[in-house]
Amino acid sequence: MKHSETRTARLVRHWYNSRLAVIFESVIIGFIAGLIVVLFRILLSYADVLYRRLYGVLPELPPYWTLLWVFGLASGDSFRTGPPGLDP
Repeated sequence: MKHSETRTARLVRHWYNSRLAVIFESVIIGFIAGLIVVLFRILLSYADVLYRRLYGVLPELPPYWTLLWVFGLASGDSFRTGPPGLDP
């Protein structure tokens, strides 16, 4: 006699496996989000070092380098755009 699985048993087994999949995916997403936050913090700390190094070197360079730096900052800011209607 072949035992067939009832609909309720299939639903309970599927729910249990789905719940484990959701928990596993949540753990993976949390780990990836944590890595992104840590990398962002590391890059921010490195940016501070680079900023101090750059502003330590700029006064010693010829004036055209400082002008080039200011022009680069101004042109870089002009390319930064956001969604329409959100400009300050």
